[in-house]
Amino acid sequence: MPVDPQTGERLPYPGEPGSPQAAPGGAPADVEQMDQMMADDAAARAEAIASAAPPPKSPFSMKAIKSLMDEFNKTIDALGGEDLPDVVFEPPGGEKKINTPLPAAIFVPLVALLEALKMLGGGEMFEKYGFDPEELVDDTSLRKAAGQLKRMAKDKKLADMMQQPVGGGEMEEPARPDMPPAPGGMEGDDAMLASEM
Repeated sequence: MPVDPQTGERLPYPGEPGSPQAAPGGAPADVEQMDQMMADDAAARAEAIASAAPPPKSPFSMKAIKSLMDEFNKTIDALGGEDLPDVVFEPPGGEKKINTPLPAAIFVPLVALLEALKMLGGGEMFEKYGFDPEELVDDTSLRKAAGQLKRMAKDKKLADMMQQPVGGGEMEEPARPDMPPAPGGMEGDDAMLASEM
């Protein structure tokens, strides 16, 4: 029986009556609370990423920002994310230039895409298309990033890799030597001995 590390009291197993993690029917009691905790965690991570956006060396033009957003949205659609919402940003007051770091609505999804590239093909795709988001400090760097996104959108191999489950999908578990073979799965001497019984 589990023991509470703070009080030393014995606790029921999850799913048993009186368990704080279970409700009637064996379902988690606080599914909504868990969902809220996960959403809060995701929001905190997004906030931390957004705060890492570098300040511009010179004000960003909305034309360069719009070009980056358009290419990002096209790239996500080409890589199989048609169901994801488009990245959108409208400057306050309809300004033509902004002299602040890239808005979180742009910077966070861009960083997320770059992190996904690092996980594909042992980092091969990041080597090919990646760039440092901390270098997005002027219109020229935004245009270069938009160019990389455009190249990504045309890569069929990358699109296929993005459609695969993380980790390469389900893998068969290796046979454990301490486990008996499945019925009818005997080989060699074992099969011969079994046939003689």
